[in-house]
Amino acid sequence: MPRRERNKFVKKNQVLELKIEDYAFGGKGIARIKSEEGSFVVFVPNTLPGQLVKAQIKKSSKKYAEAKLIDVLAPSKDEITVPYQDI
Repeated sequence: MPRRERNKFVKKNQVLELKIEDYAFGGKGIARIKSEEGSFVVFVPNTLPGQLVKAQIKKSSKKYAEAKLIDVLAPSKDEITVPYQDI
């Protein structure tokens, strides 16, 4: 039985800076890593389109990866700050 083909874009536990481009079902942000071989998708939860984030790869497959959000490096232009209000 041949070994499962691995992706050439990311490795588990690798830390990357990613630009979130869109939403996926379930509220995960979508980032794309582009190269000569094509485009590779990384899903990052709790992110907004337009954000620049630092994320760590937790799960990787042939066509996509899932990452954990470490930090938001630059906010989205659509992001707003909600002032604290004591209720």
